[in-house]
Amino acid sequence: MNPLDLAYLAGIFDGEGTISVSYATSPNGRAPSLSCRLSIGNTCLELLEWVQSVAGGKIYTPHVLMPNAKQYWNWVLLGRPASALAAELLPHLRVKHRQAALAASVESLLMPRCGDNRRRVVTPELRARRDALVQEFRSLNARGIA
Repeated sequence: MNPLDLAYLAGIFDGEGTISVSYATSPNGRAPSLSCRLSIGNTCLELLEWVQSVAGGKIYTPHVLMPNAKQYWNWVLLGRPASALAAELLPHLRVKHRQAALAASVESLLMPRCGDNRRRVVTPELRARRDALVQEFRSLNARGIA
């Protein structure tokens, strides 16, 4: 991504974006996996289409709108691509700098990819680091009076 687009995207994230990390649970009972998510909600579809063109991801239309509300859309990027984009945005962010730094660190807490179906084990140390990361995100993204 060119530097001007990256700086503009960082400005959009500081004002309209959400950077989060959470656990994604699996139905098979294995240890939950860590998931990074970047999203932007906006009433300007053209803006979100530009974001999608430079950063990937998907655009979703909400299922339920409030009466008399203006149409809006959500752009979402998940997983490793989201963590990588957070790392790229990091030098340009002012408001969400800490969230982006944490999201960029998610890559170091993910299990290595395996081509076979061997069960991968999350060590207690890795689980503790993941828990601490998720807790810090919850406090950074909490609503209400700080």
